Amino acid sequence: MAEHLIRQAVPDDISILCDLDQIARSSSDRRDFIQDAVQNSRAWVVEICDRIIGYGVISHQGCFTLLLEKIGWFY
Repeated sequence: MAEHLIRQAVPDDISILCDLDQIARSSSDRRDFIQDAVQNSRAWVVEICDRIIGYGVISHQGCFTLLLEKIGWFY
């Protein structure tokens, strides 16, 4: 089984997260949401084999909103 990692998102991840998120591809509001979440340390990424495959955002209510996009398996 491939190694996976969950880590806090960093500014260099923003463009990748926007590419993964189908809504962000056509919504500047969603891209702004992602950028704000990363800059305010509320975004986390999931990596498998050193590739980001999804992300999650901690909401203001303390809930973890998981926004995973299937982009294939890298095993």
